[in-house]
Amino acid sequence: MLVLTRKLGDVVFIGDEIRIEVLSMKGGRVSLGITAPGNVDVQRLETSGAVDPSHLADDCSSTSNID
Repeated sequence: MLVLTRKLGDVVFIGDEIRIEVLSMKGGRVSLGITAPGNVDVQRLETSGAVDPSHLADDCSSTSNID
């Protein structure tokens, strides 16, 4: 797992086509804007029954912190 610390307005790219921007921060909430091609599914894990969280443990075996 990659853990990032970002400021308001900062942008992170995943590959060449997925863009994540910090839109606002209010109290303990952060609003993110995600831009991705139409063929990429963007899902929230807490509301999606389609994603099985048990398989994520294999993908997140190491953690990196980057500011």
